[in-house]
Amino acid sequence: MDSFFIDSLIFESKNIIWVDATEDSKTLTSAERIVIELSRMGMTKGDHLLVIGGGCLQDIGTLVASLYMRGVKWTYVPTTLAAMGDSCIGGKSSINAGSVKNLVGNFYPPQKVIIDQSFCKTLPPLELIAGISEIIKICYAHSKENFMQSLEHVTDEDFRNRSENLNSLIHLSLKSKQYFIEVDEFDTGIRKLLNFGHSFGHALEASSGYQIPHGVAVMIGMIAAIKHNDATQTKEAKTLQRICLEFLKTVSKDIEGPLAEIDLQVFGEFLKRDKKNTSENLVLILPKSDGLSIVEKSFNEGAVQLAVEAMETARIEVLNEIR
Repeated sequence: MDSFFIDSLIFESKNIIWVDATEDSKTLTSAERIVIELSRMGMTKGDHLLVIGGGCLQDIGTLVASLYMRGVKWTYVPTTLAAMGDSCIGGKSSINAGSVKNLVGNFYPPQKVIIDQSFCKTLPPLELIAGISEIIKICYAHSKENFMQSLEHVTDEDFRNRSENLNSLIHLSLKSKQYFIEVDEFDTGIRKLLNFGHSFGHALEASSGYQIPHGVAVMIGMIAAIKHNDATQTKEAKTLQRICLEFLKTVSKDIEGPLAEIDLQVFGEFLKRDKKNTSENLVLILPKSDGLSIVEKSFNEGAVQLAVEAMETARIEVLNEIR
């Protein structure tokens, strides 16, 4: 019988469940199917679940591991740069429900994370940009020093193939994120700053019919946040915007069409339903003079329209740069 080796872990092919790494798989229906399949395979409370893949698989695996028999131990092997440098620590799962992205989830961190940066050599440009987006966001949220240090790595023309640079970048990102997790494990305070670009990004992603992938949407979302009327145009914010535009040029063929066709009314509807909002306020993470800040603006005071205008400004600027 075939066996597979990852680090010191060995598992047999008969115990593998294949899951499509798409948004369509991030549902409670998929989670239920996997739970039933684990039961059919005879998995017990004492067995260990191994999850190999990017963020979609991690989201599903986190939820399934936490629910199966009220929780089983699990190990995660991230295969995308975004998962290696961001989501692999923190323990959050986010599952879609209906048309709402990441509406359902919980916190259930793995016992072990195994990172092999050689997976990054196989990534297409879109996935690489998605990882860079999440990493520079984390470092920007942490400090000016970490942000500038991250830029030194990602602007290296051959950084994908320089293992020392890639490893240093991943380590810098995880150390930066570790600070937020240790201070605010359950995402009720300062850890919310890591949602920078995400309210805009999630709505853009959804309104494009998921033709614009998550990390790239977040990169455009950070530009939109910088363009918002309530944001402060700091030196670091301007630098971040310039770097994002440069990276978006490298995937212009993939995003130009979907970005040009965005219906801003649909975008606004998704933005209103973002899970970070309160019943009365739109909640955004915006750059201010002293760093990122959580900004709440009343729906009754035109909060959605202001955010839509910021996205339209960002969208036009991105399209002008990449065409």
